[in-house]
Amino acid sequence: MNIWHIKTLAITFILITAASLGGIKAYLDHYVNQQVARLTQQFAKQAMINYEQVNLSLFGSLLIKSLKIQPTTLPEIQIEEIALSPLYELYDANRIPNFLQLTVKNLTIAIPDSTLPAPWWLKLAKYDAYYLTFHDLRSLNYMAFQADVTLLAEKKQQSVNLTLLINSKHFGIWQLKATLDDASTLKQLLTAATTLPLHNIFMDYTDNGLLPRLFTLLAQRNLMTDVTLQQQLGQKVHSDLQRSGAKLDTSIINGLQKFIQNPRRLTITLEPNPAISLNGLSLLMPENMPQRLNLKVTHPNN
Repeated sequence: MNIWHIKTLAITFILITAASLGGIKAYLDHYVNQQVARLTQQFAKQAMINYEQVNLSLFGSLLIKSLKIQPTTLPEIQIEEIALSPLYELYDANRIPNFLQLTVKNLTIAIPDSTLPAPWWLKLAKYDAYYLTFHDLRSLNYMAFQADVTLLAEKKQQSVNLTLLINSKHFGIWQLKATLDDASTLKQLLTAATTLPLHNIFMDYTDNGLLPRLFTLLAQRNLMTDVTLQQQLGQKVHSDLQRSGAKLDTSIINGLQKFIQNPRRLTITLEPNPAISLNGLSLLMPENMPQRLNLKVTHPNN
């Protein structure tokens, strides 16, 4: 067999393989579109759901493009693209996935032009002077909440690590991390998450200029300077926390006060020892929570 024959066979093999993979992908795309269509029909009474395209890659990624959700009683939600991978980790419901990633590109939620009054409990606590409505946000040209969202789930030895990242150009950057005890199956993880021991929670917020603008708006409304308003709010938070009877470390109050004075970044960590479930957390007395959960609040200037 000469080189020309070998090349011909190789090209023929490649073409047949490509055609086969293309046919498989077309079938998978058709099947996934049918399943997603059925799913949207199940929620038809709660919301109108439309999307431009659903694709399933041969490498196990589910892509949904140009998704629009119009709930019956809530603002419209638009998403440029949703990606879930790898799908093969979900095939066996009797096994916890080793790794899953969900990404949401350009999530947009319209901000309604509403002016609901401050709730009664906020007035009772005398924080209604710091209450803001959606109309207030729109007056500052915040017409919609926009962000990219990433959710990661990773199994490590006998635990499951969850990471949520919300990155918004105008509303700041939120990061949440949590470590749960491993469940025996994926179904157990989803249905019994509140009973699994929680080892730690890490929450971090970085402001992108929103809070100073809100403080300025509140200060103008209350006929005072920004500095005066922030000082009064910081003093009230300090006084209320001290009177609450909660067993708080002084660093917690200091961290909150510094964030009010300089709202750049705030980090909150919970590291209960021993670990505690969400069900167990609900049974704790409020004044004992900070100490039992080993609550820490830090600010860059701490």
